[in-house]
Amino acid sequence: MKRTLIILALLLPIMAITQNITVDQPSIVVYGSHRYDAEIVSYKVTAALSLHEAKFNDSNTNLESLKKEFFTKLSEKGIDASKVVESEMDFIVTGRNGEGTYFTFITSSADEFKKYLSIKLPGIYFEINYFKNKVQGKKPENIVKAALLNAKEKAAKIATGMNKKLGDIILVSEIEPLANENNWSYYLSDPNYRVYVTFGIK
Repeated sequence: MKRTLIILALLLPIMAITQNITVDQPSIVVYGSHRYDAEIVSYKVTAALSLHEAKFNDSNTNLESLKKEFFTKLSEKGIDASKVVESEMDFIVTGRNGEGTYFTFITSSADEFKKYLSIKLPGIYFEINYFKNKVQGKKPENIVKAALLNAKEKAAKIATGMNKKLGDIILVSEIEPLANENNWSYYLSDPNYRVYVTFGIK
């Protein structure tokens, strides 16, 4: 009979990471983590221009005039318009009311990012911002090792309480991956590498 002891350090559902995995030996699952510093290397922000919203301010306006106002604001802010990519189709597929379009801006400058967000126009609003981050001050492999050690310390205490000895690592599942400057992610206010680790017990 399979015997698997699952111990959660947080009240998070374990099903998502174990539903297709079978552990055929007594085991302990714990949560390990390690905080680190990350630096933002790129910013991505999307401005939505909604004609439906703009008409509340001026019922005679149209999408083209709204776009012209937008690019005038870009010029006033000193933002290079060639860095802004338009996508009406992205706006359409969201199912929003009326005509509209998206303008996405990518920059490595925090100052430009803030200027773009400061644009004020009737009918404009900003979608979720994304960032590319890189690990700062530590080697990624050392952060991983520290998180695994944190998990091992927790598991060892549990094993001792069960009058068992801790065995080898059976499985590691990432909960929150390391910052990666090649991938877009949400803002990392408190970068924390987190893993679930399954240990065997003897």
